[in-house]
Amino acid sequence: MRRRLWSMVAGVAALFFVLSISLHPFTNTLQADAEKDDPTAWGTDHINQEVPEYTTGGECLFCHRDYVGPRWPKNLHALTMRGSTPEDPAIQAITSQPNGKLLADEVTILLGARDYVRYLKKLPAYGKAATLSGTFHPKVDGGKLDPAGEQHWDDDLFNNKCAGCHATAVDPETAGFGSPGLDCFVCHGIVEAEHAGKPEITFFSPRRKDAPRAEVATCSQCHLRGGIAKSNGRPYPNNFVPEDNLLRDFEVDFSEQNLAQMDVIERHIFANARDVLVGNKIDVTCTSCHSIHGESTKKHTELSETNDCKICHEPGKAMSDVKLPKTRHNKTCQY
Repeated sequence: MRRRLWSMVAGVAALFFVLSISLHPFTNTLQADAEKDDPTAWGTDHINQEVPEYTTGGECLFCHRDYVGPRWPKNLHALTMRGSTPEDPAIQAITSQPNGKLLADEVTILLGARDYVRYLKKLPAYGKAATLSGTFHPKVDGGKLDPAGEQHWDDDLFNNKCAGCHATAVDPETAGFGSPGLDCFVCHGIVEAEHAGKPEITFFSPRRKDAPRAEVATCSQCHLRGGIAKSNGRPYPNNFVPEDNLLRDFEVDFSEQNLAQMDVIERHIFANARDVLVGNKIDVTCTSCHSIHGESTKKHTELSETNDCKICHEPGKAMSDVKLPKTRHNKTCQY
């Protein structure tokens, strides 16, 4: 009797094992379909978690000093925050204002470089900075401070509105940043020590092919200017780590009405992010056109014509005839 009972149990176990094997491809297919239809179904997130330990740029440059090292200090991503010098046109513009020398002496960091520059000073609290009310416009009238005249400091603006896209490792609770500027962690995420012998395990490594959604989500954490983190209401993602699913918490208006109000550059970014993150299209991603370390868009001329091209290029006209904005404005960045 006992032997017969054990035989029945073994038979039932074997049946369940066979069913699980046979249903495994079906389960995988259902999961893949769900991830395809639901833009929030794939990947992970670090919402409201502690900022993970990460390898700093100084450690990375010990090995990557030949190619990345000489280029990075001049890269626009690195210049999102930079030290101020008396010779900088932005500092000279402040100095020329009434009581400007006192203000200029307080400025320790400049935010931005090419089109718009903001002024920061470090605050006593860790990872905190105050923002000056004026903005420097390098391309207007040979360099213009707006508004000119009386200036004041705002202790909350930078950390609550700007830090997520201009600094590294922003604490979800305090909004204090780990280091100024964009460190390697912002794009490459958590890098394991053994990557030196296995570079293909590192996100955004040229030795591996990353999932299009993960790639575009990483670039979009800063370039989708206008989104809101639902968890805390800030205009930048809540503790985004590369390979996370950005849309789990970051709410973005991808509607045609919203895109129609943008200049062509912003519209191109939003349209491409929508195609990949929501539509799961994989033919064009950020690195299809852009070389980040090389700061080149040379690759985009090699693409066959797509709907993305029509945003910036007139059909039937030369590729050099580009619809670029004369000036750029963004409500999130307040310029």
